[in-house]
Formats: sequence, structure tokens, C-alpha cells
Amino acid sequence: MTSSKFQRLTLDRNALPEILRAHQAYLKRSKGGRRASFKLADLSYYDLSGYDLSGADFSGASLKGARMSESVLADALLFACDMTEADLSRGNLQRADLRGARLVNANLEDCDLTGADFRSGLLYVPDDNGNTVLLSDQVNGAADLTDAIMTKAEMTNARMVGTKVERTNLKDATLRHANLTRTDLSGANLAGAILEGADLTDANLENADLHGAILTRAQMSGTRLKGANLTCAILDLVDLSDVDLTQVSVATKIDQIGRAFGEILTDHKRWLESSGKAGNQADLSNVDLSNLDLRGVNLSAANLSRAILRNTKLSHARLIMADLSGADLRGADLHSANLRGIRLDRADLSETEMTGVRLDSVPLTGSLEDHWSSSLRKARVKDAKLTGADLSRADMEGIDLSGSDLRDSNLRWTKMKNATVIQTDFRGADYKNSTLETWLEDHGFGRVKSKKE
Repeated sequence: MTSSKFQRLTLDRNALPEILRAHQAYLKRSKGGRRASFKLADLSYYDLSGYDLSGADFSGASLKGARMSESVLADALLFACDMTEADLSRGNLQRADLRGARLVNANLEDCDLTGADFRSGLLYVPDDNGNTVLLSDQVNGAADLTDAIMTKAEMTNARMVGTKVERTNLKDATLRHANLTRTDLSGANLAGAILEGADLTDANLENADLHGAILTRAQMSGTRLKGANLTCAILDLVDLSDVDLTQVSVATKIDQIGRAFGEILTDHKRWLESSGKAGNQADLSNVDLSNLDLRGVNLSAANLSRAILRNTKLSHARLIMADLSGADLRGADLHSANLRGIRLDRADLSETEMTGVRLDSVPLTGSLEDHWSSSLRKARVKDAKLTGADLSRADMEGIDLSGSDLRDSNLRWTKMKNATVIQTDFRGADYKNSTLETWLEDHGFGRVKSKKE
């Protein structure tokens, strides 16, 4: 049974600097080095931000409300540690032992948790009478990440069997090959998360948001998905034969939208030509338009957010200032399309044909300086063809352009902070005044040349 009489050890704050100094010497294998041990210590609300505590022992310790942002805790022993509301953002917890740990409401944003162990674990401690009892913070030994913030966390190969991850924010997190067997992810935000090859056998994903998540080759036998949002999720090579999908949110088929598609296009055309005085703006959000021939269509200012446009023919289409945020455009043909001022945040444009596409800004009426820029924030544009494309002034923060061809493209004044450009071809591109300019020059692409030079 648990004991309310057990109290953690009180650490002398004056002793902390020497413990940290000795641990640094230990890591460097220097004389006088000693591995830091905070086992069963009360470190609640301590500030340990930025320290290298790799391999330190925090077993059973309390780090409630502790500030540990940007700390290094690789290989640290955090077994049954209470880190409720602790700030571990941007920390390195690779291979950390977090079995039975409590991380309710903790901040683990942008943490590296590669290979971390979140499985169950019970820690027994002596009470005042010398009896061995269960640590009072623990209930059933399951690691608890309920309501934690884990956006953009790196969790490849993490072991999370039976972990509580209810309502946790895992937006844009990476969980490749993570073991999530029997994990409770109900109500979790997994929008845009990468779960390639993850094991979700018997996991609870009820009411979870998986919009735009990548689940390629994930194991989902017995996974519970009631109320889950799977719009634009990538489920390639996933066996869903024994998964109940009857109450799952997916894109609406075109024959189920209640109106003829041609009628919607005609109504939208009237709306555009009358400047909104007649007809109706097209709302095709969450609609499956895969494999359709929409060459030359005019859906400017239409709502196509979270629409499925996989392998759709859209060459020479007009989508000026349309909203395609979160849309799935994999394999679509957008050759020579006019996408000025479009919104493509978090859209997937992998393997699209976008030669000569216009993604430049739209000048606002009555202004020589203000523009409505295209937005591709956090979009996936892998292995796409953008030869000769005009992306000037586009906001592409966090975009993934890996393997894409941007030869002779116009990237002037683009915002590309945190962009991924692995094996991206920029030969002949004009990226003057882009945030990418310095990076490209530093990596051997040469001096920026204006097209007028």
C-alpha cells in the first residue's frame, strides 16, 4: 500500500553548486568527478535550466514546477520521478528512463526524447516504521503525460506501452517506430504528427485529432478510433481491417455533399463575377476531390481547407487567395496554375507537378507597399517539381522542400525560417532578400544573382 508518511529528502541548496560541479567533472572523466544523485530528493521549483545532467539519478525525486528548459538529461534516471508542471522545453532526454514518471501538465515542447522509456514502473520506499511501501505519488505505475505540451517533440523509437497520454498536445511531434501499444491517447492532439511505423496495437485514440498525421506502415490492430479526426491523414500500407471506422471523421465523398459539383462551380463563378452580390462562395472543405479533372477551373477565394485533391488535375487553374490549409494535394498536377495569395499552411504537396506555378503575392487595392502573400507554413512539399515557379514574398516558415526541384524559381523576399531543404535543387534560383539567402551562400550555392544582372 502507499504511505502518506514518507517524505522526500530535503536538499541543501548551498550544496547544489558542488553537486553540479562534480557531475561535470564526472562527465569529463576528470579527477574528483562524481555522478549526481538526487534520488528521492525534493527539487520542487528548482531552476536547473541549461545544465548538463546526462546520466544523473533522479529516481523517485520531486521536480514539480522545476525549470529545466534546454537541460541535457540524456540517459538520466528519472524512474518514478514527479515532474508535474515542470518546464523541460527544448531539452535533451534521449534514452532517458522515465518509467512510471508523472509529467502531468509538463512542458516538453521541442524536446528530444529519442529512445526514451515511458513504460510502467513502481518504486517502493521505506516509511517511518521501516516498512516497504509504494511511493505515494504512484497509482498503478503507468507513466502519466496527461495534458502535457509536447508539440514538435522528437520521440522516434520511444517506448510508451500503457502510458497515459490523454489530451496531450503532440502537434507536429515525431513518433516514428514508437511503441504505443495499449497507450491511452484519447483526446490527444496529433495533428501533423509523424507516426510512421508506430505500433498502435490496442491503443485508445478516441476523440484524438489526427488531421494530417502520417501513419504510413503503422500497426493499428484493435486501435480504438471513435470520434477521431482522420481528415487528410496518410494511412498508406496500414491494415484497418479490424478497426471500427464508423464514427471517424474523414473527408466527405463528392457524391455526398448534397449538391451537384457543377452547380457549386457555377454558383461560385456568379459570386466571383458579382463581387459577392450574387451566387455563393464555394465551400469544399473536407471534401474528397481526388483524381478529378479540374484543369482551368476558377476556385479563387474558395474554401478548400482539408480537402483531398490527391492526383487531381489542376493545371492552369485559378486558386487566387483560396484556402487550402491542411489539404492533401499529393501527386496533383498544378502546372502553370495561378495560386497567388493562396493559403497552403500544413498542406501536403509531395510529388506535385508545379512547374511555372504562380505563388507570388497579391497587391492590396490602393496600396503600393502592402501585399497579400501566399502562405505555405509547415507545408510538406517533398519531391515536388517547382521549376520556374514564382514564390516571391511567400511565407514558407517550417516548410519541408526535401528533394524538390526549384531551379530557376523566384524566391525573392520569401520567409523560410526553419525550412528543411535536404537535397533541394536551387540552381539558377533568385533568392535575393530571402531569409534563405545567407544559408544558401554559406553552403556553397554561391553569390546571389539578380535576374537583371
